[in-house]
Amino acid sequence: MNKFKQILKHLTSFLNKYIILSIVFVACMSLGEYSFFNYCKSKQAIAELKKTEKNYEKHIEEAKEDLRQLDQNKHNLERFAREKYLMHKEKEDIFIINEE
Repeated sequence: MNKFKQILKHLTSFLNKYIILSIVFVACMSLGEYSFFNYCKSKQAIAELKKTEKNYEKHIEEAKEDLRQLDQNKHNLERFAREKYLMHKEKEDIFIINEE
């Protein structure tokens, strides 16, 4: 019986070390600048920024295509100015019709 108590005492002191170490590890991972929660938030923010970057790249490609078409001939330039900026010639009226 005495030997069992000694083994149990050594086992509990051994387990206490690992329990304390585990508590310290969990505290370090959940608190501070480099915590697991901040890591997850940062990873999500990066994913959103990459999605935004792809959206902007698509808009840039569309703008480059518009610029290329505008440089090709004068008729496209006039059509672009009329459609996008509602420009008109003298003595000319523009009517805007919204279809909903």
